[in-house]
Amino acid sequence: MTNHNVTSPLANINAACKTCHTQSEDYLKAQIKDIQNSVAFDLRTAEYSIVSLITDIKNLRDTLSTMPAFQKDGKTDEGKISAELKDVLELHRKSQMRADFVGAENSTGFHNPREASRMLLQSVDMARQAQTKLVQIAAKNGIANFKISNLGFEDMQKLNPGEIRYKVDLDGHKAGDRYYEHNYINGNPTSNLLEDDKNLKPYNYSIVDKK
Repeated sequence: MTNHNVTSPLANINAACKTCHTQSEDYLKAQIKDIQNSVAFDLRTAEYSIVSLITDIKNLRDTLSTMPAFQKDGKTDEGKISAELKDVLELHRKSQMRADFVGAENSTGFHNPREASRMLLQSVDMARQAQTKLVQIAAKNGIANFKISNLGFEDMQKLNPGEIRYKVDLDGHKAGDRYYEHNYINGNPTSNLLEDDKNLKPYNYSIVDKK
């Protein structure tokens, strides 16, 4: 019987994997690493594509909100803007759902690498389709020179909110206390993890594939 308790199966390859898989532990570990590196790259690509799309949606919403056609009684008509962006918002939801699913299933694709890659490629494609539609909507509404985003590692770090802390005294906590008790939740990543992340998008094979 397999063993998938609260610790990583990698902590005991013999119990978790070798009851079914007859290859050596070194082979299995190398296979897992290769699959997870590949899926991690796909996941980061999807995440960066989605955040780029969200940035572009916000920018176009802000521009549309200044136009009389998307105002009512001198105020922004958010419903009308959302209706104009209906197809874009639907693509965003579908793209986000696929990336979130792969991120949440907790194996970095190892449980089903083919399905994980399929979903993430769909996620990227949907995000890019949505960006194309944003350009078309901008042109239709006479907005010149609307440009789509392609955010990278440094851009994403600027959006990182950092550690979440209490803003006021609440439930025995003081303003400024960390919201999460354990440091491994919402803690600052180590420099080596940040470097790994940086080398995943764009994929730096000369570094990632050597590890």
